[in-house]
Amino acid sequence: MVCQAFTTIINDDSKGIWFEDYLSNTIFPQFMVQLILSFFFSKLIYYVLRPLKQPKFVSDVLTGMILGPSVMGRNKKMMNLIFQPKNMLLNNTISAIAGIYFIFINSVKMDKSRILPTAKKSWHVGLACFVVPWAVSVFVYYQLQDNIPGIVKGNFPILLLALSCLSFIHVIAHALGELNLLTSELGNLAISSTTVHEIIGWCLLSPVMLTQGPTQGAAGRMMGVKTDLSLLALILFSIFVLRPLILQVIKNTPEGKPVNGNYVRAILLAPLITGVLSDVLGSTFFPGALIMGLIIPAGPPLGSQLVEKCELILSEILLPFLYIRIGLLTNVYSITNRNAFSYFHMTLASGYLGKVAGSLLSMLFFKTSLRNAFLLAFILNIKGVLELTISVRFRMLKVSIMS
Repeated sequence: MVCQAFTTIINDDSKGIWFEDYLSNTIFPQFMVQLILSFFFSKLIYYVLRPLKQPKFVSDVLTGMILGPSVMGRNKKMMNLIFQPKNMLLNNTISAIAGIYFIFINSVKMDKSRILPTAKKSWHVGLACFVVPWAVSVFVYYQLQDNIPGIVKGNFPILLLALSCLSFIHVIAHALGELNLLTSELGNLAISSTTVHEIIGWCLLSPVMLTQGPTQGAAGRMMGVKTDLSLLALILFSIFVLRPLILQVIKNTPEGKPVNGNYVRAILLAPLITGVLSDVLGSTFFPGALIMGLIIPAGPPLGSQLVEKCELILSEILLPFLYIRIGLLTNVYSITNRNAFSYFHMTLASGYLGKVAGSLLSMLFFKTSLRNAFLLAFILNIKGVLELTISVRFRMLKVSIMS
């Protein structure tokens, strides 16, 4: 084992190039160069793809891949200059914070008073769009698993397929917001249907993380029970203690006036605190951020003020580091067995097609137009930031579908 002083791992005090203190020796210049390159390539790709009506998320992901070992990283000298592993701690930390605030801000933006009543009416759509694609993808997986060498036998591939068939409400809401469909009839149906997916998703995700990670077996199941009970306690505390305090702040704010800045700063700090609590309790950072965002009413005076203060910094400064992190973990040249790669993605694609079938079955059964059924299926197939953070989490826990 080799020990190294922390000050030699992360150095932000540059003496300048005239003292032979180059970009590769200090973290802050690397940090700024990463942000500049991410901004430049993201805007360039978005401009090129704009005629194709591609969302900004696509250009951001492609930017991460360009900056990673798939493109620029092929030049080892440049990779070592800009993305030194010893200086990536700051990048990884900011990417985690970006994920927390992405969930928080999108939770605040959602009109909770409209989602829950609509979800009660469209639960059949959400359930069908999960059960049908999961059943189809599992069937295809069992037919093709012998053609995918090295695949891990057991429950994890089945659970991974379940996660790939889920739609997360924050991802769907973010995409609909970009398309200006969030308040449309189809947008409301998509959000309410995705609520069912979200409930199923968080119920499945926590046990998968625990039983497939470092702790498994009976100990893992017991830890899962303790985690669920602890999260339930955090939810109850947030609803019955934190939410009344927030409502009191809104009540004491004069009509037409902004909320006091001290309260806003305290509330903006709250997702980090609840995120740390949910992580300490055995889950991840994200349930805490989700809970905090859901207890804050949407719209003025508080909800809109929080969104206004955070959205630009989140999308243009924090989230790019999440895409850089994903790009650094993605290397298209590591795909050596193209047949196995194709068969595995055929399994995933069957889930997307199954979601189209589930949407058609549920919508036609309830006498809804064929056009809306197709559009809803395509919307529910959208993937985004949450799927990326889950993949990073699996990577951190060394969970893999391949042995």
